[in-house]
Amino acid sequence: MIRKHLAQDVHAKENLLYMTESSTISEDDENTISEIESEAIFLFAAGSDTLTTCLSSLFHYLSEDSQCYQELTQEIRSTFHHQREIRSGPRLARCQYLRACLDETLRISPPVPGTLWREQEAESRADGQPLIIDGHIIPPGTEIGVNTYALHHNEEYFPEPFVFKPERWIPECVEYKKNTRSAFVPFSTGVRGCLGRAMAYQEAQLIVARILWHLDLKQAPFNRARMESMRIDGSGKHRGRHNEYPIRDRFGASHNGPWMVFHPREDQLNEVTEAR
Repeated sequence: MIRKHLAQDVHAKENLLYMTESSTISEDDENTISEIESEAIFLFAAGSDTLTTCLSSLFHYLSEDSQCYQELTQEIRSTFHHQREIRSGPRLARCQYLRACLDETLRISPPVPGTLWREQEAESRADGQPLIIDGHIIPPGTEIGVNTYALHHNEEYFPEPFVFKPERWIPECVEYKKNTRSAFVPFSTGVRGCLGRAMAYQEAQLIVARILWHLDLKQAPFNRARMESMRIDGSGKHRGRHNEYPIRDRFGASHNGPWMVFHPREDQLNEVTEAR
């Protein structure tokens, strides 16, 4: 992809940056302006909403599971001796439990939890044969898709799917299953897979590592009551499961909370006090 882009003429007009910097766009060109607006809105959501969903859900589950929280903070604080050392590179990549926690968060609370529909075209196969999925012929014009939340909570791939278990992503652990990765699609897959996947992981790893290196966290006193209220829909019915981080499908995941209290880790606070 990079080589293809570099091979283009310097005046190629195939990206949003060119369109926004072009001085030839007039206010009368409604189609182009509308395209810029729609692309910008999508990019803002893709670059921010998905990350906030991941971080919010992760802090929720860490605050509910002291063992996971202790193991993650121990890994981060033993790997880095100073916050300046926390940067992209081999040392951050070696934080296996950190990556496992992020993967488990993306599984249990996918940033795009719904179904990405596609329409079966009339000629989708070169040999002229119909598209067949699990023994079913898919006629042209049919919209098909796989619901991400349902797939990520399929017991065939993820035993105890509603339990936050980072260990399922670590090959050395008994919870690990070889076919788990095949059903893990928080960034979609194939030609429509998210191009920003690697950047999203880097951002999340750096943010979580820096926060948990500096700070301890715990739930605010009112957190549980507010989180329970988030599980009640407009009709008064209870949605989801107890202790599950509540998300709702709005293409991206709609969510609120959790409410956390962050404070300097105790050993650092003692050092600051002694220095004074």
